[in-house]
Amino acid sequence: MGSLPGLRWWRTWPPELGPAGSPTASSVVTIKSIAAPLRVGSVVATRDRTQLKVFTRNRSATPNTVDLLAINDVVHVPGSDPSISTPDGNWTVEPDRVLVVTVDLAVPALPLAPIAVQVGATSPDASRE
Repeated sequence: MGSLPGLRWWRTWPPELGPAGSPTASSVVTIKSIAAPLRVGSVVATRDRTQLKVFTRNRSATPNTVDLLAINDVVHVPGSDPSISTPDGNWTVEPDRVLVVTVDLAVPALPLAPIAVQVGATSPDASRE
């Protein structure tokens, strides 16, 4: 596969999907970012595909607060959008920690449909990531 600015590589496992209900009925796409210190590690759909779990890691030396999460063309703002949440309601990602964001989808995600994910955050010095 080719490369995009800010991405080093990606892969899909398993490479082919099996029939519904089989152990290979879903696939995971791994992306390695070389861009900003707040990175999306993975995005996993629930079995019924009505929710996405977005795993975001803070690779910087300072905390970052998530203030925007976009899935395709839908922009979610933490605190004002009930369709996104974190386990403890905290949107700050401490250095070298992972934040898991749950996104409730309006309609179930289609199998193998591409999903664009964007996470916006602010660091303590008010810079935007």
